[in-house]
Amino acid sequence: MSFFSNFFKSSNITTNWEKSSVVNLTFNFSNNSINNIKIGDDFERLSSLGTCDNKVISKILDYDYYSMGIMIGTKKDNKIDTFLLYFNDVIEKKFSPFTGKFIYQNKNIFLSDKTTKKEFIAIFGEPYWENIDISGDKIYDEIILFYEFKNLEWQVEFTSDEKLKLFMAIDNPIMSDLGNRKNYGVTKSWTPKF
Repeated sequence: MSFFSNFFKSSNITTNWEKSSVVNLTFNFSNNSINNIKIGDDFERLSSLGTCDNKVISKILDYDYYSMGIMIGTKKDNKIDTFLLYFNDVIEKKFSPFTGKFIYQNKNIFLSDKTTKKEFIAIFGEPYWENIDISGDKIYDEIILFYEFKNLEWQVEFTSDEKLKLFMAIDNPIMSDLGNRKNYGVTKSWTPKF
């Protein structure tokens, strides 16, 4: 192994985790949790997912579960800081669509790679900001909706034809940074109403 690969990797805490014989996932949009494990909780509470698929864990501490369609990010103290759910992995083509169910406001909802931007907004309301990055490249073109909450941000990506690509909940909102808002051309005031 080269110096750089050792420098940029971390230990994989999931190495000895045993996957449950049945893994039923539910993402709850009301409290940003997978199976009631929330952002800020210990990652080890999701040990029933088993060993992650990426054998080398980068310093940013992302754990990929390709067949389940999820990536879980953690901080150095193993607290969860990111949930990323894939619906259509058009770039890397590693992740299957998220295999779980969805709950919002105590109701089951259905989302898939066929869900349109308009349908998503009908369920969750208008976003704080919408970024459109369309250059004519079907793979990399995207539309991102940013939803802002106290100490939390949703980034919801759609393909250029407005079909759901991925959903990310993160505890470090990029829109809270003035420089990022300028880069995205945000014209709305900060702080949004929570």
